[in-house]
Amino acid sequence: MIKLFFALLIVGMMVGCDNCCGPKNEAPVEKALAAPVDKEAAPAEKAPEAAPAANPKERILTEKNSKQTIEIKSGDQIKIRLNANATTGYSWKMSLAEGNDKVVSLSEENYIVPKAQDPPLAGAPGVAEYTITAKAPGSATVSGVYYRPWEKPAPGDQRVEFQIKVQ
Repeated sequence: MIKLFFALLIVGMMVGCDNCCGPKNEAPVEKALAAPVDKEAAPAEKAPEAAPAANPKERILTEKNSKQTIEIKSGDQIKIRLNANATTGYSWKMSLAEGNDKVVSLSEENYIVPKAQDPPLAGAPGVAEYTITAKAPGSATVSGVYYRPWEKPAPGDQRVEFQIKVQ
């Protein structure tokens, strides 16, 4: 029994030594360490500037346009681009005020990842993009909150609100 124990001990030491000693033929593997997310640091990180609109007449709203009234014509589209970081667990929850779906429609989120970087950055922020399409004359309120979906929105969570006036 003692001989078996020592044999296993020696084999284990040889295997352990093989992992820490001697030349390596493998390329090094980079390890990404995730920092814990602090609720106080909930505001979305600043993402790289969004790519210019493909259509020069396309209107793009950001957090800076929150609380403003935006006038558009029926049939027009505008995009909302909000800084976000999906790797933190936070995401934007956008919604229309009750009854506003007759005036405008709001698309599902399109998450835009940062452009490829060398080396790639784990946890790099991106952009959450939504499209608003004007359907009929009237006014609509589009609002959003940046929070973790498994938690209830809190008063300190980042919020946006856009007043849309369709002519």
